[in-house]
Amino acid sequence: MISNIKGGIRGVYRGVSEKHLNMYLSEFCYRHNRRFWENQLFDRLLTACTLTTTITYAELSQ
Repeated sequence: MISNIKGGIRGVYRGVSEKHLNMYLSEFCYRHNRRFWENQLFDRLLTACTLTTTITYAELSQ
C-alpha cells in the first residue's frame, strides 16, 4: 500500500511538503476508494464541488 501511495503522489505532484501531507494522503484515499466508480465519477465530482464551501490558502495552510 505504501508503494501505491508513493506512486500516486509522485504521478500527480512535483513535490510534497510535510506541512500538507495530510491533505495529500486524504486525496489519495478519496481517489483510491472510488477508483471503480468510473461511471458515476464526474457526477459525484460535480456534486461534491457544488456542496463544498470555498476556502482560502490561509485557511488551507493552518
